[in-house]
Amino acid sequence: MYITYCRNQRSLNLVDTTKYRRDATAGEYRPTYLIRVSDWEKVPGKQVKTGYCALSYVWEQSGDVVQKENGEYDCNDNGRHCIVEGYDIGKNGFFPKIRRMLRRKKRDSVTMIPTDEEENKFEVQFLPSTRSKATIKHVTYEKFLQQICKDFEIEYLWYDKICIDQSDHEIKLREIKQMHKIYSNACYTVAIVPEVHIYDPKDFDTINPVYDDIDASIEAWADIVQNSLWYKRSWTLEETMSSKRILVIGTDTHFWQHSFHTCDIPTTYDDFSAWMLDFANQQQGGSVNQALNEAHFRSSSKEHDKIISLANIFPDMFKNMKINYEIDIKTTLHHFYRTIATHDLSILCFGSNLTNDGEEMHVSTMKNHNLPSWTGVSGEHLDKPVATTTTWLSTPAFYL
Repeated sequence: MYITYCRNQRSLNLVDTTKYRRDATAGEYRPTYLIRVSDWEKVPGKQVKTGYCALSYVWEQSGDVVQKENGEYDCNDNGRHCIVEGYDIGKNGFFPKIRRMLRRKKRDSVTMIPTDEEENKFEVQFLPSTRSKATIKHVTYEKFLQQICKDFEIEYLWYDKICIDQSDHEIKLREIKQMHKIYSNACYTVAIVPEVHIYDPKDFDTINPVYDDIDASIEAWADIVQNSLWYKRSWTLEETMSSKRILVIGTDTHFWQHSFHTCDIPTTYDDFSAWMLDFANQQQGGSVNQALNEAHFRSSSKEHDKIISLANIFPDMFKNMKINYEIDIKTTLHHFYRTIATHDLSILCFGSNLTNDGEEMHVSTMKNHNLPSWTGVSGEHLDKPVATTTTWLSTPAFYL
């Protein structure tokens, strides 16, 4: 599919975060290659002294999905991504057509799941007062990314499709296993989530008393969790948990999140800042059950990718486990869960994934592998840190 980026972005943050983004520092590690944004050339990472940003995105949104002769899928980019400029968000707003329809249905308390065809119809609509000023430029995904980087003053970017040699499986697997280093050492991660957009400019002026935040921010978080492909993928879970900071860029709005565990820079309170960002360096220490809480309901194009992405979140735990695409998935899964159980018994902390009526609350993506019940793939793990002891813990949401 193809996505739209409006250059006249509006920030969801109550505080101007430009200075924080500019001052964000990178770690010492550098990826093998990086992209120099100014001319979009690939350069050796060791030459870059000023730091870099890492990209988090969903490959299906970078073009037309096609199936190759070997049965695998790829994306062909025919240059139909939209860059829009010359309109006034503050007065008129910008609304992808399909999302307006979805929101109307939500407000009427009607559940509606769009078809695949509908999901790809992001038709640009302008109000009469802005139509004459607005311009739309169709570009490739790389030009689309370059424009975003220039707008947010990013000099170097790590983008897997270019920075990893996709034709060499050995190099590709080696680089994939370094992804936790790539994201944790980046100045910040740039997440492309086009489903996030402004519904009504007035939402920026309305404080929601329940969440103590502006309505626009609450709408954006709902879009991420309920609607976005980005939130449903296994790779993006690893990328988020490995990052200290993240800039989420939507169609016409963006917001900045900073880990609670690294400094006191202002950020909104939500799942990103509270426990997902900088997961490995939290003071309490992230436990396996937290990652599994998310991972069991996320998907990937290859089953092995779910395991590789989780293993990257806990690199020390899996440093001696051999994971590659040649080992069959059943063997890999059983070895993976046995390794977890020998290191972190929080894997046993899970509860039911069923409602009182016996319906699944979330659809597990791990149920088809006939795994033992103790792995929790048919249940739902906690999203809180767990200290496993021989004492019964009082939290009713799980059992040991």
